[in-house]
Amino acid sequence: MPAVLFFDLNITLTFCNKEASEMIASFPDLYEMVRQLCLEVKNADISEPPADAEAQQTAIYRSGRSILFAVRAFFVEAGTAGEARHIMALVEKIVEKHSVDLEKAKNKFHLSKRELEVLQLICSGLTNKKIAERLFIGEQTAKDHARNIMRKVGVKSRAALISALQ
Repeated sequence: MPAVLFFDLNITLTFCNKEASEMIASFPDLYEMVRQLCLEVKNADISEPPADAEAQQTAIYRSGRSILFAVRAFFVEAGTAGEARHIMALVEKIVEKHSVDLEKAKNKFHLSKRELEVLQLICSGLTNKKIAERLFIGEQTAKDHARNIMRKVGVKSRAALISALQ
């Protein structure tokens, strides 16, 4: 069962399930990263939050104890008008078997040099924004590279990507 957290548009926690409560108590820095991801969702387009998957932000978090978590945050509709009033975050533990063999992934899925750089940063848990900063590219370009990598590997999420490459 994933940890489920709901935040209002001020990024104040309004609800969390038992798993999220335990996660917050055990990994306070993970909770802060979840809040930051929610802020990125909010700031993506505050005037008119999109209702599709493009409004989603994802990240991989590695705790100090080397436990991996996949984090997704996105707008949810509330009320009769269908406007977004909350951001939901889902946090799931990733079971790590072994590290990703980047050279094998490059050859098997025909990844470009840049895609390999992006993949390495995804595996390190960086968001699209952080990948863009690290590689001196635009955030949309980082998102496009991540999307292309996932398409080539045949998965739809970063957590599934890492899992498929292990």
